[in-house]
Amino acid sequence: MSVSFEIDASEIITFGQRGIQASQMTVTALSKSGRASGLAVQRLAQSKAAVKSGTMKGRIKVDRVDATATSLLVRVVADAQSKAGFPYPRSIEYGRKGFSATRAKVLVFPVNGKIVYTKRVGPAAAQPFMRPALHDAAPFIKAAFKREYAALLKAWGG
Repeated sequence: MSVSFEIDASEIITFGQRGIQASQMTVTALSKSGRASGLAVQRLAQSKAAVKSGTMKGRIKVDRVDATATSLLVRVVADAQSKAGFPYPRSIEYGRKGFSATRAKVLVFPVNGKIVYTKRVGPAAAQPFMRPALHDAAPFIKAAFKREYAALLKAWGG
């Protein structure tokens, strides 16, 4: 004697495939919105950056856009360095304390094409450009993600 039964799992398989497609669509949508948002922050930061030589402005860029089905990381960096390798955008963004020569008797650095010798350098006030750029880009970022979410819901039949 035997007993047998059959189950039609096609709906479950279709549902699973839709889930996989939805996940891939979400990653694509997050990447697209993240990249556009990062570029908006980049452009705003470049417009707000203090310009002496233009080097720092040219070194503001979207460094990373990492999207998964559950998260998004967008990193915009200002990675300019002085000839000595000092990453100065942070000092411009947050300001700096004054400093004096410690091991040497004088500090030596170029200013407007001339070599300057001094015992101390005064403090510099903050000239924020990255944080205000992110703040000013917030409405664009919200709108970009709202558009992508609406498109995703439409594609999923919602």
